[in-house]
Amino acid sequence: MKKIDKNFLRIIIAGIILIAVYKFIDNLDFIVNAFGALLKILTPIIIGAVIAFFTYRPTRKVASLIAKSKNKRLKKAAPGLGILIVYFIIFGIIVLFFKYMIPLIVKNIQDLVYNAPKYYAMLMRFISKNEYLANATANLNLYEKLIKYINTDTINHIVSVLTFIANSFIKFFLSIVLSIYFILERDTVFRYAGKIKSLFFKKKSSGNFSEYFRKIINIFYSYFTGMALDAVIMGTASGIILAIFKVPYAVLLGLIVAFGNMIPFFGSIVSAIIEYIVGALAFGFVGALWIPVMQFVLGQLDGNIIQPRILGHSVGLSPLIVLMSVIIFGDIFGPVGMILGVPVVASLKIVLSDYLKDKEMSLSADPGEPEETEEG
Repeated sequence: MKKIDKNFLRIIIAGIILIAVYKFIDNLDFIVNAFGALLKILTPIIIGAVIAFFTYRPTRKVASLIAKSKNKRLKKAAPGLGILIVYFIIFGIIVLFFKYMIPLIVKNIQDLVYNAPKYYAMLMRFISKNEYLANATANLNLYEKLIKYINTDTINHIVSVLTFIANSFIKFFLSIVLSIYFILERDTVFRYAGKIKSLFFKKKSSGNFSEYFRKIINIFYSYFTGMALDAVIMGTASGIILAIFKVPYAVLLGLIVAFGNMIPFFGSIVSAIIEYIVGALAFGFVGALWIPVMQFVLGQLDGNIIQPRILGHSVGLSPLIVLMSVIIFGDIFGPVGMILGVPVVASLKIVLSDYLKDKEMSLSADPGEPEETEEG
């Protein structure tokens, strides 16, 4: 049988790839829509997996404590009881949040929209007293741009978003149920994943893959749980201080601080600016200067005392790398990228560091050619 010429085979493969790329580009809209539809179907499963990712360790910890009991029935039921206790606590927190915090946040938003014209008038009076600001804003049509976002349509949009969230409750409940099954069937899932992994990787490569997978999982888990706890502490502390000094919309501002704290560097700066602007509307631009000072002091306490204790060395990145990660990933993927950039870069750093270390060891193990010596 005549062998096929390798160059001819390469041309055929290249042609097939070019045709595939062309068809992909030509049907890009269809593919994007199909991917979106598939993602919509898989959303409850993805959310369930994420919930299981963050609740597995607490449930395992509680289950291990129950398993120490001398009661045989409790020992046998330890995994289920661990899940039940942890999820009961989570549901309790969610119920308390919706019962007490959501009404306050909604009221803050309603008051802010209602008082927007008054705040706009105050802002215009301040600008008119400053000749430079008056000239700079004369042709900006600031009122029209402001009204574009603060009007009945905006309120209706907010209501529609809240309605969408309410309608998504069933899917969220389904995700909760799926997350419980993910935890209960974790060993089975990982066993099948290991079999699939062995089909694509050799034994040594498979072991390396598992090791890196565990390291990356630990980075993401430690980073996000630590950042979430830190955000709750900072948001609560800021909200309480603002409420004590009767700053308007203290609850909403505390929530903004909490969310801002999830984004390194820029989040805390933006939230502090928002706090100052709201405080300036109530106390004047000079009288509200204590707010950014307060936020700066809290930020120092957080950065030097709270965060190191909560996060420890979970990412192991220098401030420069963290800043670059936030900027680059934020520019590519938006707010989500600003949140995910740091743990992703930390994961890449582990792989790159090990690669460079192995490369260095291989070079040091190879002595190379012996140097020639001059004969005297």
